[in-house]
Amino acid sequence: MAAAGAEDVEMAATAPAEDERKETPLYGGAMRAYIPKKFLDVSDLRDVPDHQEVFVDNDTDCSLIFELNALSDDVADGDIGTHIFTDLAEYNDAVGHKIGLNTALTSDSAPNFPSAYKHLVVGDQTVSKYNDGDIAANNVRVYMAIIRLRNAQTDIVMMLNVPTTVSEISSSFGALKELADADAMASLFLEVVKSFRIDDMGIFA
Repeated sequence: MAAAGAEDVEMAATAPAEDERKETPLYGGAMRAYIPKKFLDVSDLRDVPDHQEVFVDNDTDCSLIFELNALSDDVADGDIGTHIFTDLAEYNDAVGHKIGLNTALTSDSAPNFPSAYKHLVVGDQTVSKYNDGDIAANNVRVYMAIIRLRNAQTDIVMMLNVPTTVSEISSSFGALKELADADAMASLFLEVVKSFRIDDMGIFA
C-alpha cells in the first residue's frame, strides 16, 4: 500500500490561519505541536492521565488527544491503524465503527520523524457520551495518526474526534453551538501532525 500525503485526505476547507494557532508544549515541554487557540487544555479543568494530553473545542465538542502508548510490538506496521482504531471503538463501547482510509503516511506529512513508521486512519464511530445509552449515540469522525518509535518502545497516537451528527437526546446536544466542518478538521489535524515534534527524548527513559 502506497504511503499517503496530506493531499490524499479530502479537504474542502483550509486549516486555521497561523494567528489562530499557537505552539503548545506537551508533556511538560518534552514535545510540542501547533494547536488552534480555541481548543482548551482539559487538564486545566480536570485530571488527565499522565500518558495523555487532551484539548477540546467546547463550541463543536471536537477533541484533540495525544497518547503515549507502549509499543504494540506484536502488531505489524501495516496493521497498526486497524488495531488501535478497533481498540478505541471497543473502549468507547461503539455501537458501530467503520474505517474509510487506512494507510502509511509519507515523511512530508510528519517531517520531524523521517525514519519512523507513520500511519493514518480516518474512520467513523457511533458512540454515546457518558451514560446516555445507545439510543442517544452520536456519529463521530475519527482522524488518527500513529508514529512508531521502536527505539523508545512507544506508539505515539494523535486523534481528532469530530462529531458529525449529534442525537437530540445526547447530553452533548444542549451545549453544542455548531457542528464542525469535517473537511476543515481534516486539514487542521494534518497541520497538527506536521508540526508535532519531540524536544526531549528523556521522557521515554
